[in-house]
Amino acid sequence: MTGLSVLTIRYYMGLGLLTPQQTGRNWDFSQEDLSRAAAIARYKDCGFSLQAIAALFSLQQDPALSRKERNLRIDCLLEKERCRIRRDEQELANSLD
Repeated sequence: MTGLSVLTIRYYMGLGLLTPQQTGRNWDFSQEDLSRAAAIARYKDCGFSLQAIAALFSLQQDPALSRKERNLRIDCLLEKERCRIRRDEQELANSLD
């Protein structure tokens, strides 16, 4: 359903990125878990690190932050990732040259 391998899902669970409920030997994934898995895949496709994705999810769920503060911190995180990705792209282009 997620398009991710079982090993990848287990890895993400180990990192705390996915938190399905366990029933006996089975894991029950909610719609939120499935949406989160899709979001992880999208961010990874864009070049985000798992650490950045975890930080983004953490910011999105932090009840101690005001909406304005949350948005400012998310914008800052996204800008840092954008700069890192562009730097990586430039290094790759230089390597190819």
